[in-house]
Amino acid sequence: MLPQQNRLHLRKEKKFFSQAKRVSLRGVGLYWRKSQDKTPRAAVIVPATVVRKATGRNLLKRIVSAIIHQKIIANAAEIQGKECIIIIHKAGETHDSLERTITQLLTEMCDRTR
Repeated sequence: MLPQQNRLHLRKEKKFFSQAKRVSLRGVGLYWRKSQDKTPRAAVIVPATVVRKATGRNLLKRIVSAIIHQKIIANAAEIQGKECIIIIHKAGETHDSLERTITQLLTEMCDRTR
């Protein structure tokens, strides 16, 4: 799970999607925007249309949150000052394939913001 200071609270962020940039790859979408804060913040969305049961959605969110937490620690300087939302559009991927996809998405985000 992401630490409290790295969580993005979507209920407070009403205009996030209209202000964000987007990139997607293999059933995973990444939306991001710059923030005034220096700490990177992230949120994970798994729609009920992708995984019907809440336990499955929560498991997928936990897996993706753990991957994001590792990437935030590893790339703290590159991701600093950004808010990200990861949306899972397709279920059934393994942990390794999700990790590769998220790594590629974060790399693409860093390349586009330079």
